[in-house]
Amino acid sequence: MGNEVTVKVGADIQSYQRAMGQVVADARRTSTAVTSAFGGAASGIRNVFQGVFRSIQLIGAHLLGIRTALAGLVGGFLAVRFVQGFIAAGAEMEKFKLQILAAHKGIRAAADEALDSVIEFARATPFTTKEVVEGFSLLKSAGLSATEDVLQAIGGLSFIFNRQFNDVAMAMVSQEAEVLRRLGIMIDRTGDEVVIQSGSIIKRISGTREQVFAAMIELIQERFPNALKGAEKTWAGAMANFFSLFEEMRYRVGERITKALVPKINEFIALWDELSKSGSMAKIEKTIERLTVKAVSGFADMLTWAVRWADANAG
Repeated sequence: MGNEVTVKVGADIQSYQRAMGQVVADARRTSTAVTSAFGGAASGIRNVFQGVFRSIQLIGAHLLGIRTALAGLVGGFLAVRFVQGFIAAGAEMEKFKLQILAAHKGIRAAADEALDSVIEFARATPFTTKEVVEGFSLLKSAGLSATEDVLQAIGGLSFIFNRQFNDVAMAMVSQEAEVLRRLGIMIDRTGDEVVIQSGSIIKRISGTREQVFAAMIELIQERFPNALKGAEKTWAGAMANFFSLFEEMRYRVGERITKALVPKINEFIALWDELSKSGSMAKIEKTIERLTVKAVSGFADMLTWAVRWADANAG
């Protein structure tokens, strides 16, 4: 039985090695084809492809070092996620800046000054920079007032009802009855008259949505005066300010990363279009498709060998 198992395992390993050898050979050929297709105009992209194929080769070469491979995989995944976080933050801040710039009619100095003041405001509140900047952006994009008094009122309501700042800002923008009711504000519209109530405070107005918004801010200020006083010193406030420091760093670093990457992305898009029009992309896709099939087949052979080995040695 022992000899039989040895022969069977040996034969299966040889079959697996042949399959992986084919994968590696295809990887080399594909790497060469892709390198030739992309040429020197996009060396960064070419290196990415070559790195992928080298990784496939390492799977076959270091199969027995599975723990090392897994550690490398996890490390690589975490590194990618780390960089993605900066890129996402930079893209988000870029979006907020454009929205605020549009709200200030394209006057960049005014938009930058407004954004700086909002970030400074966030540091003295129990909210993260992200939610305050997003809330401010929502208000300005909707054409509503976003002075410090307004932000204080929305922040107070957010703190009292344990909601995120940007969620409450959106509720104030939408002025939907059910959403406001969950924040302790009752709003009823009858003809041109709008009745707003919170607790025992009632306001009756007739006017535009901007006037309704202003009335709601007054109502919040009367109902919850100084709601944010000392809030930043609470545990939640301290943690929000703590994470805001990292958020601001991510915004700054992310902005620089995205600015550097945009030209590269545009270069890649132009190259992709060029290859698509010339028919080269179709060849590359077929090559990658063939490689993928071979790779999956190789892994399937590996799993088949593992199952057979386990079956032969069961009991």
